[in-house]
Amino acid sequence: MRVISFKKVKTRKSHQCWGCTKEIPIGIEVDRTINIDGNSIGTAYWCPQCAVLWGKLSMEDQSDVFTFGEFAQYCKDTGLAPLMGRGNEKV
Repeated sequence: MRVISFKKVKTRKSHQCWGCTKEIPIGIEVDRTINIDGNSIGTAYWCPQCAVLWGKLSMEDQSDVFTFGEFAQYCKDTGLAPLMGRGNEKV
């Protein structure tokens, strides 16, 4: 997967965080990435908590590909954010 665009945006509709799957409500400033994976293109929204935690990773760890919601478990397992929630909660 390759990131082709990174931008801070204010949400105009609700989304789910790619990192932790929490609902991101309307009007929240988030990191948005546009990614290419093989022949498909996709958009990922990162809640403020996941964006901060992502920034704490080494470049090597950032090169790992996390599937939807997998980043939250990684943070718990590595102690990066042991109390990080996951699921139907809101940001």
